[in-house]
Amino acid sequence: HIAVIDRSQGKVIQTWPVREAKSNVPMALDEAHHRLFVACDPGRFIVFNTDTGASVSSLPIKTEADGIQYDPRRRAVYVSCGAGFLQTIAQHTSDSYVVVETLATVAGAGTSLFVPEIDRLFLAVPRTKEAPAAIRVYRPEGPPPECRRRGREFRESR
Repeated sequence: HIAVIDRSQGKVIQTWPVREAKSNVPMALDEAHHRLFVACDPGRFIVFNTDTGASVSSLPIKTEADGIQYDPRRRAVYVSCGAGFLQTIAQHTSDSYVVVETLATVAGAGTSLFVPEIDRLFLAVPRTKEAPAAIRVYRPEGPPPECRRRGREFRESR
């Protein structure tokens, strides 16, 4: 379930069931449209209406989601999955979403941070036998989702 906390009182005031998946981990908020984005295992992206607590959209994503970021300028959600993928989900309306890109990364690379002020997404990549640990930097490309077709959303910055 999702616990709604009143920060001024420091207590749980509501709980919302997560019926579409077993466990929820990362969350991101679209305050303007009153939507909470939740990535769950095994491999589910769920959108909740924060006014009602109702699930309004659900779609499959890659497993082991660890980071979820909302890009309000592009109306896109970026999900980094420890299974080795970075996915872009387009927000067509408050209740309509579609995966528009799945980019292969590295197994275990789940932790991410999107910084809208510099328009970059940072992805922590763990050390492997072949390569040292690293921070990959990605720059989202393209206009908001209503103006683009399926295709390349991210380009790795070097």
